[in-house]
Amino acid sequence: MSVQAAIPPRIMSILALQDIFARARGREVYRGSSFSIDQSFLLLSSVTIACLNFLSYSNAAMKEFAIIETGGKQYMVSEGDTLKIEKISGEFKAGDAVTFDKVLLVDNGSDTTTIGAPYISGAKVSAEITKVARAPKVTVIKYKAKSNYYKKRGHKQPYFEVKISKLA
Repeated sequence: MSVQAAIPPRIMSILALQDIFARARGREVYRGSSFSIDQSFLLLSSVTIACLNFLSYSNAAMKEFAIIETGGKQYMVSEGDTLKIEKISGEFKAGDAVTFDKVLLVDNGSDTTTIGAPYISGAKVSAEITKVARAPKVTVIKYKAKSNYYKKRGHKQPYFEVKISKLA
């Protein structure tokens, strides 16, 4: 039985899209040797969507970027980018260095794209925490008519603002 026969059609279409877009940009796609059909395809499909969105609005010369996962979210980052991420557990303050090792995809900007299964082993993204803050207050009100039930609660979500210093 061929390998393609064992892969479901939805996943084959994702892989075909990656190859088509990689070839359209004159690149080769390198997949990890432990490429298996499991939950990593859920990550791979969202990574593919992020890449396609990036390619659709970027007509200028490509620069090196990576897609990282932190706080249950995925972010496309390049060197020098500043972004807000969910608070990381532990004691951190502004000026501290942080390393993201859950790298899903790396593109060097010229000829190669490396896709993890689900993560790329050995790939790291270094960043510096520029700000530790809390988002504006979100007010939650629970109310039931004619029963004297009224609850008002507020919540400020903590976040880190980080500046990407190096893709490795």
